[in-house]
Parts: sequence; C-alpha cells; structure tokens
Amino acid sequence: MDEKDVNLGNVMIYGLKPAVNRKVFDCSPMLYIKPQKHPTRFAPDYHDLVYLIEGTWGVQLEGEEIELRPGDTAMLPAGFHYRGSSLCSPNTRTIYIHFEAKKGDRPLDEKNKKQNLPILSHTHQDSGMVIGLLQELIKTIRFDQPHRTMRCSTILNAIIFLLADSYTGTGLKRDAQISRLLGLLIDRQDKFFSIPELAGEAGLSRKSLTSRFRAETGQSVHQYQMNSKLDQIAVILKLDYYVNLKNIALNFGFYDEYHLSSCFKKRFGLSPIKYKQQEEKRMQ
Repeated sequence: MDEKDVNLGNVMIYGLKPAVNRKVFDCSPMLYIKPQKHPTRFAPDYHDLVYLIEGTWGVQLEGEEIELRPGDTAMLPAGFHYRGSSLCSPNTRTIYIHFEAKKGDRPLDEKNKKQNLPILSHTHQDSGMVIGLLQELIKTIRFDQPHRTMRCSTILNAIIFLLADSYTGTGLKRDAQISRLLGLLIDRQDKFFSIPELAGEAGLSRKSLTSRFRAETGQSVHQYQMNSKLDQIAVILKLDYYVNLKNIALNFGFYDEYHLSSCFKKRFGLSPIKYKQQEEKRMQ
C-alpha cells in the first residue's frame, strides 16, 4: 500500500465495499493464558477483525499504535503490516474473524467515502451487539447448518454495518450522547420529548443539546421527532389494509387523529386517508 493512502494522524479510516457474498474464512475465540505479542502478519487477500473480550493488548498497524481494551475492535486490513507492540495481559480473551478482501476495499478517501462503509482501525462498542453477532458467527461456522456460507456472510455484514454506524460517512466519530438520545426516541415513539427532558436525559444544557442535535441530525429536536413519526406512519398507511387513525395518533404521541392529520398534510400535502388511497391505486 502507498503510504499516502494511510491516515496516520490518529486512526486509519478504512472503506469496505458493501458485498452480500463476502466469504468468512474463520471466526475463532482465543485465550492467551500467558502474556504474548500479537502475531506479525501481512495478509494480501484477507482482512482481520479482532474483538477484545477480556484483558489488554497493543497492536501496531503501519506505525499506528492501537491499545485494545475490553469491548474494543481492531480492523487490520489486507495489504498492511501489523504486529504486536506490547504483551497482552494474562488470560486475555479475543475473537478473530478472517474474511475475504474484495476489490474496492481500500482506505477511505473523497472518491470512495460515499460508496464504501467506513471502519476505523480502533472502534469501541459497548452495546453488546458485536459480541452477540460474533458468538452467532462462531456457532454458524462450527455447526454444519444449511446455507452456512450465506449465513456467515450475512452475520459478517451485520457486524460491519454496526461498526460503520459508529461513525459518519466522513469517518468522524458520532456524538455518543446524541446517539443514545436517538435510541430513546425510537424506543418511546409514543411520546414527543421536550428539549428540557432530553437535556436532562443526556446531562447537557439546553443550548448544547440543541446545537449538538442539529449537528448530528441536520434537524431541530422537534423536526426530527415529527418527521420520523410521520415517515413511519406513511409506511403503515401504505402497507396496512385497515388503519385506525385514532390508535395511530395515540401510538405516536399525537393529541388525537385531527392533530395527526394536520401534521401529516403539512409534510405530505395530503390527508392520511387520501395518501392511503393514492398509494393503494399506485400499487394496483
């Protein structure tokens, strides 16, 4: 790899091409009872993904020092040199994935940042989802299940997307506090949250919340909640044969069906009933 392709400022931002059939060569749990260094490796045709369950470990990737702690994932791309820079702690536990490198995988730049999924060389995920997917991948590889190759590729893609979603398309780390609030808004779609309520949930001032929320979503707190709810309701109107606007309004935090209809018409230019009729004609 050309050194100019590597971001050595803090971390490498690597772009993985979305691929439905990316082959998984192996996924294995590893236990290192005695301290040792990560193996020195240069793999031209496969990537390594390392997830640290317990312990600590240091890896050097093309001059970048990666210090791994529990919950951290290291992306070690094909075509780059990496080696252990420090001994792991006793009883360090990891999970490795060795998976196929596709044409088009490369460090992220202006040309491919919209097409490729950004994965940082060092990512932390504390949601528990990554470890759950890794454990499912291990079981899928170990047991002879129907369509095993496709299953493995699907689980790997879920992991890749989860890691990529920790960062924006420019490779900048997402605002963790605002991301948690967005999760709250998804979980409580029956409620419109006020700025003071969300600021209290995040431990932020109202001013900081509003500016950071807009920076993350491109919308105000109220706009984001309203648009998200109305977009979901539009899908319900398209797909459900019978709809009860009163129940929908209740489920999404509107005062009543009249409030819902007024907001819906402002966004889509049609009342919910006329919108549904239009979509039904379109689908015939």
